Amino acid sequence: LGIKSAMQNSLESSISAEDKARRVMRRLIFPAHHPYHNAPTMGSLMSISRESAYEFYRNRYQPQLTTLMITGGFDLEEMEQLITKIFSSWQPYNLDAPSIREQHVVPDVAPNQQPPHEDIIVAGTVEAVTLLGHIGVSQCHPDYVPLLIANNILGGDTLSSRLGRHVRDDLGLTYGIYSMFDGGISDGSFLVRMQTKIEHMTDAIQVAWHVIYQISQEGISQDELEIAQRHLMATHTLDNAD
Repeated sequence: LGIKSAMQNSLESSISAEDKARRVMRRLIFPAHHPYHNAPTMGSLMSISRESAYEFYRNRYQPQLTTLMITGGFDLEEMEQLITKIFSSWQPYNLDAPSIREQHVVPDVAPNQQPPHEDIIVAGTVEAVTLLGHIGVSQCHPDYVPLLIANNILGGDTLSSRLGRHVRDDLGLTYGIYSMFDGGISDGSFLVRMQTKIEHMTDAIQVAWHVIYQISQEGISQDELEIAQRHLMATHTLDNAD
């Protein structure tokens, strides 16, 4: 027990400033009853027993809960025979086990009317990592793809996005800045992340807020839309390449 405690303290102390900021951001965006509120800790991971991990695996990794996707050039009949040969011995452990969507029940989260903030002081640091964010949308939301395009224009790339051009290139306030959505089958979060000198942090935040407000009020240009569409389509093609 003493060794486990010492190991936990050592590992917790090695967490970077950015990791600490992301943990705090989760707590600020998601309420206490939400499963995304708390990030895993070394304590919570080390408390998992072999028996509980094995039971989790047997209930959730079952053939009737599994979707198999295969892409590429192949003969369909031969592939079906191969799949049958490989997986025919895989039998369900619990036919009454709920589906993945039934297991993953996540409550809706209302946006904060008065967004909170929290400062984390890390002794000896000369740089600041800043996260701005709020509740996002799931990949099932009808606006998810349009938001991906808008986010690509806003901060999807440090070098070519509005945040990158204004905060980094024009004003030199940050080493790097980007924005992202991380939604899955449930609502995730929208985040803007930047790294600055401590003396530039306040100015960088103000400029970033202005850029976000501007795009929300004025929208995007046709040129920006077409460039973002081409970029995302090219990325999608590369992600699905052999």
